[in-house]
Amino acid sequence: MSVALLSQSQSRWEQGISIGMSYTDYKESMVSDVSNSYTFETILKSSFSIYTAYHFTPNARISAAPGFSWKGGRQVAEGVNYEGVYFDLPIVFHRRLLNRLFVSPGVAYNYMIHLGEGSDRESYNLTSYAENRHFLSFVIGASYKVSHFLDVNVNYSQSINTVYTYHITNSDGTEIADIDLKNRGLQLLLTFYH
Repeated sequence: MSVALLSQSQSRWEQGISIGMSYTDYKESMVSDVSNSYTFETILKSSFSIYTAYHFTPNARISAAPGFSWKGGRQVAEGVNYEGVYFDLPIVFHRRLLNRLFVSPGVAYNYMIHLGEGSDRESYNLTSYAENRHFLSFVIGASYKVSHFLDVNVNYSQSINTVYTYHITNSDGTEIADIDLKNRGLQLLLTFYH
């Protein structure tokens, strides 16, 4: 009896490895209106994680995927990239909509390991200037089970709190506006199960 219960309990667990590519940029909130030249455009970044999930039923599971990601955006006016390296821990609930299709809302804890600003000419470490190094993000997405060994996921995530405040000054150095930046990204993620 105990062997049967142990086998059933183990069959509810699923493990794998996820690799992903994301279009990331920053959601901006400005105190005062400034020109569009201070906006950020998307850049392509990557991620990887260890995936584990527990199946409550065949139609519902919860997953955790600790891993690392690179997020950032290109500042349009100066052509400078702002990029960060993060440790991520998303907790996502998956609910089956169709035979192989799941909807996947959740939350993620993100810890900033490094934040940098750089161009072809020079680069700066901005980690100590970050508004926060600990973040919460919401995640919403969908996953499609291609086979027993592979899922394809598409998700959108956005941090709830500010990553960095970008200060805009005029030619004499007077600050004219602040832009609060929050990470956001659209990710394509492949999860391989063993």
